[in-house]
Amino acid sequence: MSKRLMRITPKTSEQKALGLIIDELIDSKKPDVADAIYFCAIPHWFDEKILAWLRDEGREPAERTGAILAELAELAFVSRGNRGYVYDKNVRNRLLRDWRENTELLQNFQELSGMMAAYYADKLQKDELSEEQRAEWEREEMYHLLVADEGRGIGLFINLVNRASQLYQLSTFDLLLGLADEQAVNLSVSNRPWIRFSEGELAWLCGDWEKALKIWEALEGERELMSTNLAKTLADHLSFLYKNKGEWDKAIGCFKHSLEILEKAGDERGMAATFNNLGFLYKDKDQWEEADKCFQRSLEILERVNDERGMADIFNNQGLLYKDKGEWEKAIECFKHSMEILEKAGDERGMAATFNNLGFLYKDKDQWEEADKYFRFNLEILERNGDERGMAATFNNLGFLYTDWEKWEEAYECFQRSLEILEKVGDKRGIANTYSYLGFLYRDKEKWEEADGYFQRGLDILGKMSDEHGMATVFNNLGFLYKHKGDSKKAVDYFQRSLNILEKVGDEMNATTALYHLALLYEGMERYDDAVEVLMKVVNICDRVGHPDLEIRRSREILERIKEKAASSKNASDQ
Repeated sequence: MSKRLMRITPKTSEQKALGLIIDELIDSKKPDVADAIYFCAIPHWFDEKILAWLRDEGREPAERTGAILAELAELAFVSRGNRGYVYDKNVRNRLLRDWRENTELLQNFQELSGMMAAYYADKLQKDELSEEQRAEWEREEMYHLLVADEGRGIGLFINLVNRASQLYQLSTFDLLLGLADEQAVNLSVSNRPWIRFSEGELAWLCGDWEKALKIWEALEGERELMSTNLAKTLADHLSFLYKNKGEWDKAIGCFKHSLEILEKAGDERGMAATFNNLGFLYKDKDQWEEADKCFQRSLEILERVNDERGMADIFNNQGLLYKDKGEWEKAIECFKHSMEILEKAGDERGMAATFNNLGFLYKDKDQWEEADKYFRFNLEILERNGDERGMAATFNNLGFLYTDWEKWEEAYECFQRSLEILEKVGDKRGIANTYSYLGFLYRDKEKWEEADGYFQRGLDILGKMSDEHGMATVFNNLGFLYKHKGDSKKAVDYFQRSLNILEKVGDEMNATTALYHLALLYEGMERYDDAVEVLMKVVNICDRVGHPDLEIRRSREILERIKEKAASSKNASDQ
């Protein structure tokens, strides 16, 4: 037994003993095999092609590479996996720690990680891949870039988690976080917070608002270490979270803090975007003048930096503001300003979005033919550009229009067209939402069983996705369905199930909305004491944090009305 192994005693820790055994093994091998043992700890798995690439042989392995691989395959800590050979987790972690902690090896580690990133980039470019394989190779490229080229690696990480977020691919999001976390020790202090921020975003998507808030508020204390981009992104996300919780002052404070960061960094375009977000916040709060001021500030900045395309977006947003206020002519004027810029720039996708907004404007005005015309203009552009998800959304919008128009067959056809597209692109959340839209259609036709069936189909999909927020929305929709049907008992049950989820995930605003509708249902059932008890909770929340819905903010008036009914009912029963 060697002197090194004789140092292992019953008191030696497992980690230290493992290190001594690995060192002994590597020293007993030929130099090229010893190097390969270290090389193959860098990827998650390896085969002859990967080993050849790490030995700088390109796509064609040399004969010696095959012999080395055969020798590695015989090692006790190497096993055969789905893709190729894999190391025992503890052994791989020990070898990676050597790479990361030995300053003499660190540069070589970065170079080899760069080679692995190039390997996956080469496969992405040259190989015919399924969508699943392409996504896996992109994740592996990102993983190695985080060591080899941190800026590009973080950029790719952000792009991939944003895509996973948009497509509601929560398992993919979680995989990306796990991969990034493996490399976190190698990241700079300015980039490491991106991983924690993304953990909060995943919690948000999963409906765990309290966890998201805890993570993001903790990150607030690290602002000085962050990049300007992350500091702004964090402030924006906190603002949206506070807004959805009804904590308006905190939400406004976050956006204003974001403006301070951007002004200090001289990022005028970032300031314009933040004024735009602040405008939407004031719009949701029904503070129309403040919203308009923020949109105007954004326009002034974009005009100063000669960003006409950005100005088109703000004109669109101002149009939405005036539409919601019922100032139709001003809204149309803003949409036309936007359209002029977009036509000049040849931006068809932007034009499609503006046509869509005009469609909703005329729908709100009950000018059905005009609304139909603009939605169809939008659809033509999206079809020409191959934007299938956009087409699905527009077919849904046409379905809403025909439902309001009571053109039931046309509405059904549009929702079905949307479903066909969403099934083709694999958008499960979109499918679940469209089933709900079909539920609304049959509810308006008073075909209760068909409506229930579509809501239940959407609920089943959302349950499999663990989308608790989405499930709460469908339970709420079912509550309204049975309220319209006159089945108050079932309606109460569904409203209560929605409320339970919303309270569990900390969504105070939507929970307040559910309480409000539950109170009105109790009033209709002449359960006045229950209605008063529930509505008192609504009034207390509105007094404390407010609510974006004007009707709900007037709950105190409704409470007094119900109290009077309760007193009259009690007097009648006493006589």
